[in-house]
Amino acid sequence: MKVADSETLSKIKEIYSKYSKEYGFLISMQTADEAIFYKNYFLNKKNVFVIHSEKKLSRTAHWEYVAKKSKEIALFETFSYYFSGDEINLENFPLLEKKSSIYINDYFISSWENIKENAGHEEDLYSVSIIRKNLSLGKPLLAPLQKIVFTEEMANEINFNADYTYVCDQLMIFDFIKKGKKIEIIKSPFYKLNENKRNHQNTMTITEILKQQLYLYKHVNCYTGVPMIAIRTLLKYYIFKK
Repeated sequence: MKVADSETLSKIKEIYSKYSKEYGFLISMQTADEAIFYKNYFLNKKNVFVIHSEKKLSRTAHWEYVAKKSKEIALFETFSYYFSGDEINLENFPLLEKKSSIYINDYFISSWENIKENAGHEEDLYSVSIIRKNLSLGKPLLAPLQKIVFTEEMANEINFNADYTYVCDQLMIFDFIKKGKKIEIIKSPFYKLNENKRNHQNTMTITEILKQQLYLYKHVNCYTGVPMIAIRTLLKYYIFKK
């Protein structure tokens, strides 16, 4: 997180009070002063760690820092990201057998009462062909990052392309697939984005968003999906955003 705030602390306190015996929590801030805000509350509490980087990091560098730092200070089997402003329901967090390296939730949540599968296929494993098929329909199965669960050994391999921050999570997962990492589809909707608080997206121009989308589709060799994703992106930016 960039800035400490009482609303986020309240959310974390509520989640922690219910699930501290089952899950560990790693809270990462950009500065020592911001970290103190959380350390003061979680001092001497179990299964929660508050860290800060030694210098200010870019958005994606901070994500990488969190993953790599987790290996140094905690023992865990799986991990996923939580970003300030979003909603999480750990009652639905999946119990995994660690047969795969990465687990991707196949759903889209506009509200907890309106949970939809992103793609209705029944395959257990993601493959390049499945990714391309659904991207051709404009469906970003590999995003957002927060719906993805990684196993512990993946922490040191987390690496985002800082030149394409809008699609860097999808680029990384696709490259993991090409490298032979086992990636499994799960149906455990536990994460809901706050569509009204997409700070990074809201600072980008439509030209930059389209440029990065086109780079992604070129990277995965899915040229047939370019018209669909361009239309969906324009509609989302100019109509649904209002």
